[in-house]
This record gives sequence, structure tokens and C-alpha cells, in this order.
Amino acid sequence: ANDRLQFVLHDGDDSSIGNIMAVGNTPQFAFTNALSVGVVYHVSAIAGPDNGVGNVNPAHKCYRFSNGTPLVYYERPQVAISGDASICPGDSTDVTFSLLAGSGAVDLVLAIGSETENLTGIRDGDTYRVAPSATTTYTIQSVTDQSAAMCDGTTVGSAVVTVIDLPVVGNITHICNAIN
Repeated sequence: ANDRLQFVLHDGDDSSIGNIMAVGNTPQFAFTNALSVGVVYHVSAIAGPDNGVGNVNPAHKCYRFSNGTPLVYYERPQVAISGDASICPGDSTDVTFSLLAGSGAVDLVLAIGSETENLTGIRDGDTYRVAPSATTTYTIQSVTDQSAAMCDGTTVGSAVVTVIDLPVVGNITHICNAIN
């Protein structure tokens, strides 16, 4: 009659509860400093009589728990772009991507002036060769990691590639040194 249903986040497996990291009335658990990214935790339902303070009593003979559902926390990716450069018309240069947070590869949408291009599998230190015909600003419009969670991330910076006008030489006159 006074049975409780709760959920636990634990470091056990799908068939046994290990160390309990958190207890809640719903199966949703926010990431805290006590947890680690990339580690497989499990969420199990627990049921049994109330322990007198509003929680399930795990020592009671009627205590039961469900098989655990795996849960992995991923760090949201943060990617920076850099590579300001000045080039002559027809030349090219590289912009560089730096993964500041997260791990593994990311997919991103690169804004190239008013256009965009989808780039996939970008890793820390990867470069992208550009050859604009006019001065262009490159920014990352969006970033998503390639983990199972497909976490959206944040972006930092821009790269401005300035195309320098070639000098025009004209009106050349020859002056000869007069000899007396």
C-alpha cells in the first residue's frame, strides 16, 4: 500500500545495480561533476516499500529493480575556425578547425560569405583550402558531433581571407640622362 516507484542512475550493468549516482522520481538525470563523459551508466526503475523518508527501501524483502537502460553523457562540441590571410587573386590558403571541447569528429556547416557548405568528419587540426575571388569571411554556422547523441555544439571565431588587388603599372615614360 505504501510502495514507491523511483529511478536510479548507477554504474552497474543492465542486470545489476552498482554504485548509485542519483535517485529521482523520473528517469531523467542531469549531468553533474560527479559523473564523467563517455562512461556507460545505467538507469533502472526501483520499487518497494517506503523507507520512511520518501524513498524506496532497498533493504526490504519486496524491493525490486528493472534491468538497466544504458546512458552515456557526451560533451557538447565547440569548434573554432582560424586562418586570416591575405592572398593575390588566383592564390589559395587554408582555414583551420580546432576542436576546443568534445571529442571525435564533427559535422559542420561552413558559412562562406552568404553561401554555406556542409563538411563532415572534421577533426581537430583539419584544414579546408579556400581560393576566393574577393575578400571573404568564413564562419562556422553550426556544429554537430558524430556521437550517437548527435550533440549540437558552439562555434568560435572567423577567418577573413583578403584578396589583394594586383598593382597596375601604366604611363611609363623613359627619361634619358643628358650628357653635356
